[in-house]
Amino acid sequence: MRLAFCGISIFVSVAAAAPYSARTYRNEAARVGVIVPPPGWEIAPQSTYPRILATWSQRDARLTLSAERAPSPDAGAFDAQTLVERSRTALQRQGFYGLEVTPDPVDTARRRLHARLDGGRRFLLQLYVVEEGWSYVLTLVAATADEKRLSTEFDETVRSLVLSGQ
Repeated sequence: MRLAFCGISIFVSVAAAAPYSARTYRNEAARVGVIVPPPGWEIAPQSTYPRILATWSQRDARLTLSAERAPSPDAGAFDAQTLVERSRTALQRQGFYGLEVTPDPVDTARRRLHARLDGGRRFLLQLYVVEEGWSYVLTLVAATADEKRLSTEFDETVRSLVLSGQ
């Protein structure tokens, strides 16, 4: 099964994605215990893309959580690094460049990706997680002028992410 994406995800009904509050999101079907975007981020209406669980926006920035069942163990080893590598070509086709992949500083099984877009006017941050048979990607795309502040907010959101398998 080929996973090419800038946002891997699963189909989940709106009923299964009930938020705790206006800022808190959870999705039992996709094993998302909770994720909390920083103050000021507004959740967008439910996406028509079946793999996108939730999207938040703030001015010209967009934060997206997507998830999908990971390939079966019979398909071979599959971890966050493999997920990044499978996404790399799709990201480059979409115009992202200067892709830098690093282990997450808190959980080294996770991977972070940083890239540029639009001649450096926008940036991309992604967190890749493979856990308990699921793959997750948290994606931030925003103006480079806001990179320092939004990178901090991305980190806060990453810290809030609790997967049901944890």
